[in-house]
Amino acid sequence: MTPRQFNLLAKRLIAEREHRELIAGYTTAAVINHAMSPPEEPVSAKNFMPSYQDPVMREEDLGEEEIARRDAFNLAVLIEAQRQREQAAKGKPNA
Repeated sequence: MTPRQFNLLAKRLIAEREHRELIAGYTTAAVINHAMSPPEEPVSAKNFMPSYQDPVMREEDLGEEEIARRDAFNLAVLIEAQRQREQAAKGKPNA
């Protein structure tokens, strides 16, 4: 796998994860906003997205440790997804 392919695959997996989080966020926000005692200010789906980064907090504002931790997490997600795809291609169940 070339570095470019790896980068594109990583971006695709991150986009998939954010999409799943957004769908779950919509559901959670709808339940909270239409509950018996809803909050005074409606909640947003992005409030329930762990991967959502506040636009105010840019990468320049993050320390090297936070950037390294985020990159390591994204790499671990990518490696695990690739492993699961390879197992599925071989017909083995996920372990």
